[in-house]
Amino acid sequence: MSTGLPTRVPSLRLVAVPLTAVIAWMFPLDAAAQSPVTQVGTIAHFAITESSGLAASRTFADVIWTHNDSSSNPFLFAMRPNGTHLRAFPVSGAHLVDWEDLAIGASGNLYLADIGANGMARSHVAIHRVREPNPFGRVRNVRIERTWLVRFPGAREDCEGFFVLRGFGYLVTKENFRGSVTIYGFPLSARGRSIPLHRIATVDVPGDVTSTAISVDATRLALLTDEGPVVYTINGNVAGIRSSIGHYRPFVNTFMEGATFVGKGLLVSAETRGLWLFTDPPFQAR
Repeated sequence: MSTGLPTRVPSLRLVAVPLTAVIAWMFPLDAAAQSPVTQVGTIAHFAITESSGLAASRTFADVIWTHNDSSSNPFLFAMRPNGTHLRAFPVSGAHLVDWEDLAIGASGNLYLADIGANGMARSHVAIHRVREPNPFGRVRNVRIERTWLVRFPGAREDCEGFFVLRGFGYLVTKENFRGSVTIYGFPLSARGRSIPLHRIATVDVPGDVTSTAISVDATRLALLTDEGPVVYTINGNVAGIRSSIGHYRPFVNTFMEGATFVGKGLLVSAETRGLWLFTDPPFQAR
């Protein structure tokens, strides 16, 4: 009696598909927006050996904040978008273990994201809040006003991206797992010494995520990867993020670490001190 199943299974041929082709399929480029990526400057201050996070000031025009990716040099550096140095402010009030990103809020606060693994099995990671200092005023200690100690719902994950939006803090995992990363969140109103993170969304990315940036109007979220940045239209809803509406600009650079919107495009810093501007129309947000 025939079972209706084939008696012989045909052999399958595995065809190698280049990674660039896979990325192009996941994040199609707008053919009309092939604008160049340009180096707009070099970080001037000698002490900034690994710019890890960027944040454009919302109070002072053409001021960019950055910091080193380490705990041995806890300073906030103010500079121009071309890397010209303005001031350096020491941070006091907490020991920073692995400072990976920097975010800015609507009320003039800076958020220091001490969220990296740095080879350690940390049970909690920390977010510290400071008041944005005057980059043209006297140099003084910038003291941490508040700290959130947050924990992951499962195993500890390595993160290098952080942003704040409408009363919530968001961490983005670094290593893409099967082509995607996870966004976790917590309310900034939360109290206690152990604040749980909640899984908000999973999003496809072309590479490991090293920084994030949110536009002032909350319409766009950029994830910087070592394969280039991707910008997503979120319209204030992080949970509603969709990879299918992400705009990807290929630019392979394993040294890229920090990102922020500056109006004319997405400003990106590298460990090599270079500052790059991505000027595709979707990146042109403040």
